[in-house]
This record gives sequence, structure tokens and C-alpha cells, in this order.
Amino acid sequence: MGESDVGGYHGEEDAFRAYTAGVDPLAEQLRGVADKDLRGPAEFGEHAFSKIGSEVGLAEALRTATRRQVEGVRGLADSLGGTAQAVRNTWTNLESTEHDAEAALRRAAGGS
Repeated sequence: MGESDVGGYHGEEDAFRAYTAGVDPLAEQLRGVADKDLRGPAEFGEHAFSKIGSEVGLAEALRTATRRQVEGVRGLADSLGGTAQAVRNTWTNLESTEHDAEAALRRAAGGS
């Protein structure tokens, strides 16, 4: 496990790993909620609330609202997943930048 100090930024590999280890399962859990738990209400039958409910559009209104919720939860899951990936990429970039800076310093000092 390492640390990085590049350009005034300090990073600890454990902190980056802990963040992604916590966020990745949360994103997957949200996907599960969207795909399993919210899907049922999004599929109300036309007469789920009787013929009158159908005539006034109750079932369709609930389907539409639930579909929007499903899309919102999926969007949040995707956003969290993207954030976790960005954090992983940030650590990789910090390490790479630090390695490149060290190599440049060694070359400038006449080392290999």
C-alpha cells in the first residue's frame, strides 16, 4: 500500500481502495433495487385498480411514475459506479505521475 504526493496533492492508496470498496457494492445494490424491487409496480396491469381506475388513468399514472423512479435509481447507480471508477483512475494517475516525476529527476541528476 502506498502514498503519493504529487503537485501538492496527497493520496493514500488505502483511502482510495476503501472508498471504491464501499461505493461499488452500493451501486450494485441500487441496480438491484431498480431491476427487482421497483420493476413490479412499473408493470401494473391496465385494470389493476378496477375498470374505473383504468378509465381515469390511475394504473398508467403509477406505471409512468414508477418507470421514472426506476430510471432515476439506475442513473444514480451508474453515477456511483462512474465515481468509483474515477477514483480508481485518479489513484492510477497519481502513481503514474509520481513515477514519471521521479524518473525525470533521476535523469536530470545524471542517474538512470
